[in-house]
Amino acid sequence: MLGEADRQRGVMTEAQLVLLASSTKTLIENLAEIASEEENEENLGEQQAGEMETKETIALPDGRGRSILSLGGRGAMDDAASAMLSQVLVVQGAQIRQADHVSIGGRDLKTLVADDIDTVVVTFLNGNSKSHARQIVRRLKRIIPSLRVGILMPMADGELYKTIDPEDISADFVAASLTQAVVSTLNDKGPVLLKSPVRKVTRQRRAQTAAA
Repeated sequence: MLGEADRQRGVMTEAQLVLLASSTKTLIENLAEIASEEENEENLGEQQAGEMETKETIALPDGRGRSILSLGGRGAMDDAASAMLSQVLVVQGAQIRQADHVSIGGRDLKTLVADDIDTVVVTFLNGNSKSHARQIVRRLKRIIPSLRVGILMPMADGELYKTIDPEDISADFVAASLTQAVVSTLNDKGPVLLKSPVRKVTRQRRAQTAAA
């Protein structure tokens, strides 16, 4: 068991290591599946490929003409997972800008989401990152309201952690796999507009109004 000194030095706990191993295994399996599909598409003719398609097979969209910013959410491992997603998007022909998690809290975020970026994908390996995801989605959409912002959170798959409804965090999508993230990132749907928070009138204000 790790002591306080170990935690302060950034040493991972056993639970964190298990989560990291599970997350990494999931992403590697995603990459293997995508690579297999790409190989099959190269080796088969169009007619054969059409005959081999099943309901389980997902054709990855063409990314040409799309400009994507891929961000890590909270730490170095999120940055690494974000880089995996970026590589798949590059293969699909998209223009990719890659940045690590420290950019989220920095002043350079506005520069990163310049006018040429149409979609941002933020990756979190920790499936318990809903509040962090909501914060970054809201921040990005305040910078550019027309921006599409999605979340890749492979552990929020309904098994280890609860799935997240995109509407709950004002996101355009929440993906639990690399394949879902690529498909959602490269689709043609318009951006989800950021909802204005509902302001509640305090009891004190209501009392003052009644007295008047």
